[in-house]
Formats: sequence, C-alpha cells, structure tokens
Amino acid sequence: METPDDAPLQAAAAYERFLAFAADAFLIALLAAAVGIFFIRPADPHLHPNLLGVCFAGLFFLYHGALAAAFGATPGKRLLSIRAVAPDGGALTPARSFLRAFGYFLSIATFGLGFLWALLSRDKRALEDYLGASRVIRTRQKGLSERIVTACAAGLIALACCANALRVPSPALEPRAAPAQSPGSAP
Repeated sequence: METPDDAPLQAAAAYERFLAFAADAFLIALLAAAVGIFFIRPADPHLHPNLLGVCFAGLFFLYHGALAAAFGATPGKRLLSIRAVAPDGGALTPARSFLRAFGYFLSIATFGLGFLWALLSRDKRALEDYLGASRVIRTRQKGLSERIVTACAAGLIALACCANALRVPSPALEPRAAPAQSPGSAP
C-alpha cells in the first residue's frame, strides 16, 4: 500500500497557482500600504511618486523568496494546499527560492507569458519554476467539490481582472474641471 511519503508528487493546477498568487498579491499590497502609511509618508512632496511601487516590488521579492526558502509555501500557497519543491520533491534552497521570486518579475514583465507556460507545459511548470529549478505540487489530494469551487473562484478573479483592464472610463466618474474664469474676473 502506498503511503503519503511514497505517493508520486502531483503538479498543482494552473488555477490553483493563480489563486495562490492572487491571495499573496493581496497580502503584499496590504503590507506595502502599511509600510507606505507608517514609514514612507506619501504626502511628503520630496518623495519620488514611484516609491510605493518600489516598496511593493521589494516586499514582493522578499515575501516570495524568504517564505519559499523557509516553508516551501507562501500563505496563498498554503491556503490552496500547494507548495514549491525541488525537482526531487525536497525543500528549496534559499538561492532557488529567490530565483523563483525573480522569475515572477520576469513573468510579469512579459505580460504574463511566463505564467502561461504552466498552462501549456506538460509538467505544469511556469517560468519561475524553470528559473528556480523547482516545481509546484499539491500537498494533499482535493475532492471534486473543492476543485470545482477553487476553479470557479479563479475564474471569477480572472474575469474581474479582465473587466477592470478593459474598463472604459465613464465621463460621469471623471473629476470635473473647475469652471473657466473670464479674463477680466477676479480669482
């Protein structure tokens, strides 16, 4: 009889990875906002306007690299019962974990093409997996109902992202310009 330790490693589905990534991005955004509010002081006119974005990118890199090195999974991956492992199923080294984190940046910089590999490759590996010599596996078998709910949630999030990206600005929601003053009138 096969024990859980002897069971073959089952690759995580692309929708599970997407949901984990979305959950992690939400947590990182909260962290970046907290750092921005308490330490950066966005109202300071001397700060560069992209400082919060740089803060988000730094937190993203540390979050994914450190948590994958320490635990093999971020909170988002744990929520979806998946984790990143070495090709043999062992723990990732810190170097591999941070290479994976860098791979996320490359996947994002290529407009998601790096993530698309997880959908198209037979072994369900994305760019960050190839770069970090890793793979993402399920930590437990999920029932059919759990897989359906997870897939539906991933679809709804993807649909919301697409709808937001394709959103047409509404004139009713645009800020109104102040009425123009005539040349001779006082301010």
